Amino acid sequence: MTPIRLLFAEDNLFYFNGLQLILSDMPGVTLCGTARNGDELLALALHQPPDVVLTDIQMPELDGIEATKRLHARLPQLPVIALTMYASEHLISDMMTAGARGYLDKNTTIENLSEAIHRVHAGGVYHCPTTTMRVSRLLATSRLHTGSPSSFTETEVQIIRLTCEEYSVKEIAGFLYLTESAIEKSRKRIQDKMGVRGTPGLVRYAVEKGIVGIGFGRH
Repeated sequence: MTPIRLLFAEDNLFYFNGLQLILSDMPGVTLCGTARNGDELLALALHQPPDVVLTDIQMPELDGIEATKRLHARLPQLPVIALTMYASEHLISDMMTAGARGYLDKNTTIENLSEAIHRVHAGGVYHCPTTTMRVSRLLATSRLHTGSPSSFTETEVQIIRLTCEEYSVKEIAGFLYLTESAIEKSRKRIQDKMGVRGTPGLVRYAVEKGIVGIGFGRH
């Protein structure tokens, strides 16, 4: 199997050196470049796109959020994993909006780091255990009106919102830690409740009933 080509950005020298050693020895991963700020990250990624980007959020000159926005605009299929010491909801929200596909805190295990890299490379989404509850709260409330129909469970509302954001069944399954078959069954149940057929009907219903706001859409 061809190793995953990884580019990472980190401004803290102590953490940079430790992460470089870990990634250099990680099975199935090859370190194809390193950066110390967002500008260097952009230059390297645009010159020779890697398979996955791992970036710190708080960096000098250009932070990880803005760097991710610019990468996503130029290379929308390139998966980005955010790395930070601060798992605050506003940072998670900002990185998700910027286009990040994963979120890790710097105290994560090597196993979680490896899983995150492989999952986003395979098209999924990954959030470390310490951020999962925060992500669930964001999914339940972000761009959702308080008047959402009560006939839908919290998980169903999350699936509706992610479907409207144009995430695939595989991506939604990875994000919610469910199987793809479970997501398929849930979407069928949601459509039955709505009385619609297919994704276009689901999206139209969600907008008309106020389950998602007017400004929904994948960024």
